Amino acid sequence: MVNFINDVIISITKLLRAAVRENFSNVLIFANNIKQYTLTVGSGTSGIIWTTKTGKIVEVVYVVSGNNTPLAVARTGSGTSLSPYIVTVTVATNGSAVATSTALQVKTAADLVSNVTDILTVALVSTGGGVVSALASTPLALDTVKSKAGVYRTFTTLSAMLDIYTVDDPEYKMASSLLANTRKPARFKVYSKESADAITATLASLVQSYNDWYYLVYDSKAKADLWECGTFAASNKKRFVGGTSDITALTARNNANEIYILDDTNDYSNVNILGQMSTYTPGTATWKFKEGNNVSPVGYTQSDLQTIRDTNGQCFTQQAGMVFLNESKTTAGTYIEDEVFADYLEARIKEDLLTLLVRQPKVAFDPDGIELIESTVRSTIKGIALVGGIAKVDTTSEDELLLSDDGIYKFTVTTPSASEVSSADKAQGILNNVNATVYLSGAVHEIGMNLIITI
Repeated sequence: MVNFINDVIISITKLLRAAVRENFSNVLIFANNIKQYTLTVGSGTSGIIWTTKTGKIVEVVYVVSGNNTPLAVARTGSGTSLSPYIVTVTVATNGSAVATSTALQVKTAADLVSNVTDILTVALVSTGGGVVSALASTPLALDTVKSKAGVYRTFTTLSAMLDIYTVDDPEYKMASSLLANTRKPARFKVYSKESADAITATLASLVQSYNDWYYLVYDSKAKADLWECGTFAASNKKRFVGGTSDITALTARNNANEIYILDDTNDYSNVNILGQMSTYTPGTATWKFKEGNNVSPVGYTQSDLQTIRDTNGQCFTQQAGMVFLNESKTTAGTYIEDEVFADYLEARIKEDLLTLLVRQPKVAFDPDGIELIESTVRSTIKGIALVGGIAKVDTTSEDELLLSDDGIYKFTVTTPSASEVSSADKAQGILNNVNATVYLSGAVHEIGMNLIITI
């Protein structure tokens, strides 16, 4: 029986969502944390660094006005985009209305105002002996070096994360699980939002600038959050791997782009298994039967385990002294590795056809041009077949040989003849009816055996 993945319509004129070849190993760790904003006012001995603690929107203003004005620091506003916190530094002046407050004096005064220290830290750039100057109301900007949220980063080691995160931050905990196995990714991506920010809007904005990732994991076990991530993945050619103990998260789900690892025992076992599976070339490994380092078997009842299987989830169970993932399904009931392979094959064909169009002076609507397209598609599929994922032909079967262009792997590529291309399509520069059929190799998930023992 052939398990068909949905038809793939390839349009080279559309945005290539997987334009970099290593994308299919890239994991995005997505979490909730706090944005940190900062503003350096002045420099040298008169410089002060204002940094947020809470992620609220803050502006700072230095006012120099009047004669013999005393130094004062006050906060107004509510910390929102419509009504930001305004920290007003009224700078001390002499009898000639000249500023006299030093940076150290401003810091000392600010540190005595509780509703300022609730939201800000104040640090000196240098010794603080220099006199400050007037400053128009200026918003603090996102600290792209230290902020835990709002900054997209790539890491290769856990230790590098400690420059920004603590071991108690969800980003670090998930990364620790991602790298827990001997087989682990060489790099991973991290991006966090503030808890009040919407999941879909945040991810939709992120992919406009940073779309070099394929797998998504999120630090939430709430099913509404998991469903939102899965829905986003389905709309954006991503794969969401969710983790939760809530079996009802599987209820009524039917999404080939989401995978749920059910677990009432371990933290982040979904991230643990993804750390392994993201490293395989798509089509060369199945998720089922994979062991996780330091992953314990779940504690669900047999009834719960059956419910998880029936609703297309999976979990780590123990048999014969081994703890391994007991299934390999998306919530649509399709196999994870088949879905990933389909994305991978589509992306590689797109890339190679685009390369053809870019590097050739022209691909004409004639037999030679159409042959270039056909041979490019065939070459791409054959190259992937050599690595794995595409079924081999049973050469003893004439019917099987009809499903193969090369007599080795089960795929065919056909194109229209030049005379079959309509005038309308030629006028628009479109070659339609390029067709490729690829048969997946699949994987053995169960073995049926008759054992006869006799004397």
